[in-house]
Amino acid sequence: GGVVMPRGLGGFAHLAVPLILGGQPLGAIIAGQVFDRYPEALPLERVASESHVSAQQLWHLAIKQRPVSRTTLQVYGELLFTLGHAFLRQLYAATLQRKLAESNRSFRVLVDTLKHQAGTLTEQAALLDLAQDAIVVLDMRSGILFWNHGAEAMYGWRSEEALGRNINELLKIEYAEPTENIETKFLHRDFWEGEAMHHKRDGRRLIVASHWALQHNEKGAPTRILTINNDITDRHKAEA
Repeated sequence: GGVVMPRGLGGFAHLAVPLILGGQPLGAIIAGQVFDRYPEALPLERVASESHVSAQQLWHLAIKQRPVSRTTLQVYGELLFTLGHAFLRQLYAATLQRKLAESNRSFRVLVDTLKHQAGTLTEQAALLDLAQDAIVVLDMRSGILFWNHGAEAMYGWRSEEALGRNINELLKIEYAEPTENIETKFLHRDFWEGEAMHHKRDGRRLIVASHWALQHNEKGAPTRILTINNDITDRHKAEA
């Protein structure tokens, strides 16, 4: 967590200043490359060879420089440590402020969108409640998600009593053909229509003309089933 002063092969002294924020290491500042004592010829020749420069020129340049004391290097290192971490904190604060501002904008857009969608759904639900037919929205397990006023009047259960119930169990539905056949046709075509026997809350039986439509999400997966049921009991009696 402190300043490190390693020495290179050529006798150069370096400063390695770790950068840490919130206990997490983010990197280091490497500086220095100075002599803290007079250089030796052999290490300098190695450095010159690796750097593809003249060893004699590097030697003359090196011996003209006065060695920097380790105390001075330590002061430089501590200064870099302080400045580096001050910069990190300032950068982090600016980044955090920018991200918060972006998050706030995104949140406001999301809230506005949800408000708009909620208003639209409320309007749509109000329109569905005006229908005389029983309009019921189901999940893919036949759980009731929406139960309009027409369904309340036709079957006798209030919306809050019906929501979450399985419609087949609630209405004791009887079909003219096996349920498995109906579901297979429905999932293949995305719609189904036919007649079925439903039971009211008081036990009376209704013959209904039922229409189903399948709703998909943006990925194409089926999510909800819209059903519209019309009581045709009296018509059947008149035709009998």
